[in-house]
Amino acid sequence: MTQYKLLDWIDENKLSKLYLSMNPNGIDYIIENNIPFNSYLSFNTNPKAIEVLNENPDLIEWEFLSQNPSAVSLLLDSKNSDKINWYYLSLNTNDDIVDILLKPDNYFKINWNCLSENSNPKVIELLSKKEYKYKINWSALSVNKNAASILLNPENRFKVDWNNLCKNPNEEIVKVILDSENRNKLNSYYLSQNENPEVIEFLSKPENINLINWNSISLNPSAIKLLYENQDKINWIEFSKNPSIFKLI
Repeated sequence: MTQYKLLDWIDENKLSKLYLSMNPNGIDYIIENNIPFNSYLSFNTNPKAIEVLNENPDLIEWEFLSQNPSAVSLLLDSKNSDKINWYYLSLNTNDDIVDILLKPDNYFKINWNCLSENSNPKVIELLSKKEYKYKINWSALSVNKNAASILLNPENRFKVDWNNLCKNPNEEIVKVILDSENRNKLNSYYLSQNENPEVIEFLSKPENINLINWNSISLNPSAIKLLYENQDKINWIEFSKNPSIFKLI
């Protein structure tokens, strides 16, 4: 079974034991160090986390679990149907969940703001249809990595939320974000969360280092080298959620 260990350079005394439960690569470390699990485990997409939740249902926070694409076995269990939060379920990218969301009889249960952020291709197909475009939340859609065809359509250019767009890792969108003509539109908080390697390369340049928001980049799994080089700037709460603080054994 796949196992992970903490990177050697990380001071484990600075890690947040509370937020480690959210880290998809932190399950082995938590178990090995007898750290108590908490309800944040409901966010965790690691299959081992779902096993723990199955054995310890008192740990489940249904708002968190409803958006977890790895929790389909729990979410589709008939005995849990009354516990599902449809607001957050609308964020869930799992194919089986999306098939349920997109049944016409369930449209009234969907939160379309959350659905606009859902990157499942079936959702994008629905939102691309003329009759559903009025339901789009453009701020939420702007972070959707699979919505480039909608976001980059010239007719939608004034609907895009540039703050959230700065977080979008889509290759086509990143080219637009980093275009020199758009530098005045960059939001450092959201740009620092962008996991696209080109964005990290851009932020790592000496002339752009002032654009980094160290709180938000501490969560970014693509920025682990940059964080290693700037350990004094790490936000350790956010860093505890970062899957890249662990390496595959």
